[in-house]
Amino acid sequence: MRLGIIGGLDRKQALYGRIAASYGFDADFHDGKMSGPASRSLENLVDRCDLVVIVTGVNSHTAVQVARRRLRDRGRAPVLMRSCGIERFAALLASLAERTTLSAQAALGPAFPANEPYSVGDTASSQGHGGACRSPANLSRVPAALAAGKRSGAGLVP
Repeated sequence: MRLGIIGGLDRKQALYGRIAASYGFDADFHDGKMSGPASRSLENLVDRCDLVVIVTGVNSHTAVQVARRRLRDRGRAPVLMRSCGIERFAALLASLAERTTLSAQAALGPAFPANEPYSVGDTASSQGHGGACRSPANLSRVPAALAAGKRSGAGLVP
C-alpha cells in the first residue's frame, strides 16, 4: 500500500519512511510548498497513493485545499492531522496494518477455529514478569497479525 504524506517537517522524511517500511507501506512525501512545478507534483502524489495524510499544522493553505479537492474529485477522503509526531504516525500505521490484515483474513477465511477463543497467555501478575506469557502453546491460538509481532507503541524505530 502506498501512503502519501503532505506537509510536515522535511528533516523527518527519512525517519517516517523507515517507520512506514517497517509496517509494510511505501511512503511518498510532499513538503506542502506550492511554488512552480510543486503543484503538479502534489497532484501526482495524490493520484498514485492509496491513502493520503495531510498534516495541516506545517503546511500551506493552498496545498491542503488542492489535495482535498483532488481527493474529493476522485471519491476519496484524506486523513487530516493537525500534527503528526513519530508515535502518532506509528499508531496510524499500526491501525492501518491491522485493518489490512483483518481484511485479508476475512477474505481467506478464519485462520483458527471460530468456536475456540484465543488468548495471548496468562496475565503478568500470575507469571511474575512485565508482559503476557507468549509460550509456543499459547501462540498457536493467536491470529497471525498478533503472532507476527506487529509493533504497537514502543521501539518503533528500526
